[in-house]
Amino acid sequence: MNTVALSLGSNLGDRSSNIINTVKTLEKKFKTRVKKSSVYETPPLYYDGPEFFYNCCISFKTGMSAEEIFDITSSIEKDVRKKAIKRNEPREVDIDIVFIGDMIIADDKLTVPHPGIQDRLFVLKPLSEILPNFVHPAMQLTVTEMLYECLDRSKIKKIKGFWGKKS
Repeated sequence: MNTVALSLGSNLGDRSSNIINTVKTLEKKFKTRVKKSSVYETPPLYYDGPEFFYNCCISFKTGMSAEEIFDITSSIEKDVRKKAIKRNEPREVDIDIVFIGDMIIADDKLTVPHPGIQDRLFVLKPLSEILPNFVHPAMQLTVTEMLYECLDRSKIKKIKGFWGKKS
């Protein structure tokens, strides 16, 4: 069984419902309850626009292969999207595979660990809540260490009570 970490984002439509429904669908598809971080409102990094993201991370354990995990997350994204999008455009939901245990994969279809996470506060901050001591298999740094060293100074805001309890 591998620990899987996913980063979820939404900046189009009803961001709250998009995140909540995506988590429910992931739990159903992976047949497990997931550990959820707080949700943060974050500015877009790769384009200028008013559409702030809701971002969070989830983790769970699975015996599925990397390809099976990728196929499930990709199919959920496609099911939610109302239209085809280009890279870094606003979207109803974005699911990135951050880690799959200590796997290192780089092929045409999938790169794990997700490249650039060490530079993304919107991933590291929520991930540090649920997997603070998880070690990046290539960098050999914990999530907490990467957060401490992260140069991204984006202003992110925790959405209090997002999951229905004080967070």
